[in-house]
Amino acid sequence: NLRSRAFFIKGLYSVWKAKISLPFLEERIKENCDGLVAAYQEHSTKDWEWFERSLNYANSILPEALFIGWKITGNKQYLTIAKKTLDFLIAQTVGDEYYLPIGQDGWYPYGGPRAYFDQQPEEPSYMVQSLYTIYKLTKDERYAALRLKVFSWFLGNNEIAHTMYDENTGGCYDGLQKTSINLNQGAESGVCYLLARLCVE
Repeated sequence: NLRSRAFFIKGLYSVWKAKISLPFLEERIKENCDGLVAAYQEHSTKDWEWFERSLNYANSILPEALFIGWKITGNKQYLTIAKKTLDFLIAQTVGDEYYLPIGQDGWYPYGGPRAYFDQQPEEPSYMVQSLYTIYKLTKDERYAALRLKVFSWFLGNNEIAHTMYDENTGGCYDGLQKTSINLNQGAESGVCYLLARLCVE
């Protein structure tokens, strides 16, 4: 599973930043980055710079993992693919006015229709966290600016101009729908908002 690889890489990055010595760390980073590269080479085309034949959930962690791999190993192939795939994801999800995460009602299969709803807090949260990490790794100010734009999804800069963060409860609504919101405020949504907020403060 590509997302399992990416989360594993992110976990090892935390160990690396803490300067904890693990003899297998770089080897495991390389092994899992190579798995992402192989998926990219199998599925990408000139008009579909991606690791799979669909955009679905937690998309941003895949290029983020390759940026991390480049930082730790110095492998320039990881950096090249990371930039291509991140730029592709940004082109599909960041509009002139606001962030448009891939909707969960069908996702976005290659050659098929793109779902715009329901938009769930996990996607902007992952994207903010990834952009924060990538900015720290590359010092590219464009990613810092995009991080703020994506975060503003929570504050009402979204397709129906509805604030997703509830100041009264400190929670976050579970989903943005075509004409309304999901009024439930689950723990996962609240954690997603807080993690994103930590990356902009």
